[in-house]
Amino acid sequence: MSLYFVPFNHQPAATGQTTGTYTVPSGKYARATVKYSVSAGATAASLTNANVAVIRALNINPSSVGGEVEFWLKAGDALTATESLPTNNLSLTSTGAGEYWDAETGNATITFTVNGNDSGKVRASCAASVGVNMSGATTFTYATFEGSTVFSIFYEEYNVIA
Repeated sequence: MSLYFVPFNHQPAATGQTTGTYTVPSGKYARATVKYSVSAGATAASLTNANVAVIRALNINPSSVGGEVEFWLKAGDALTATESLPTNNLSLTSTGAGEYWDAETGNATITFTVNGNDSGKVRASCAASVGVNMSGATTFTYATFEGSTVFSIFYEEYNVIA
């Protein structure tokens, strides 16, 4: 018999739900389904600054994604889902009077690992851009990126047929 396939009975011996990490018990196989929702956006800052003469454009394009991903795991395997949220801003630095443009992206991500090995990512990205006419030198934040993730691991454990 192959080392990579051990028959099991296709009738779940146990089911459950968790977040974070799920480890398959000894003597079992498991199907783990991660249901997720990921979104990324940005909040415009107060656009009051003495050196901002004219705001030519401020574009914020949020996104979101939802769905599920399935993993088949053997005894001892550990499935972990972790989130990473955006921590950056859309800022612009001017060195004097003139027209300035900048663009930035903020990402919200869920990373899946099995036994510490990267097994996939789900990401939502928010793109933002700004164009301004400045009357002097300044650094100014136009938008703050934000994101959210929601996920649960649903598992079905199966007995190995001896």
